[in-house]
Amino acid sequence: MNLSELQARVREVNVANGWRQGVSADSSPLESIGLLGLIMTEVAEAIEEVRNGSGVNPYYTTYYTERGEALSKPEGLPSELADVVIRAFDVADIFGIDLAFFIDEKLSFNAQRGYRHGGKRA
Repeated sequence: MNLSELQARVREVNVANGWRQGVSADSSPLESIGLLGLIMTEVAEAIEEVRNGSGVNPYYTTYYTERGEALSKPEGLPSELADVVIRAFDVADIFGIDLAFFIDEKLSFNAQRGYRHGGKRA
């Protein structure tokens, strides 16, 4: 699956699960600032996974749907990093941003920059 297809899949799942209610391309970024906050929340959850010592290996917990169906919920740093990307794709899609294009454009720019962008620390 390429990045554009992945962005479309994020849209499909998030629309079906009600995450797009009240937000549209007509919303201003300011009105949708909560969506950007969700990205930050996922980053914070990734940090907590590291702080809690879960390492880079995923782990799974049992999650029950509203209908009582048991699902195996992925947890840990890999899952939280996936959530960061999912949220970013969702915000981009809402505003009609082709994130795959801009990732490629930004990587092309970054490739031309100097080592650590002129000596910046990590």
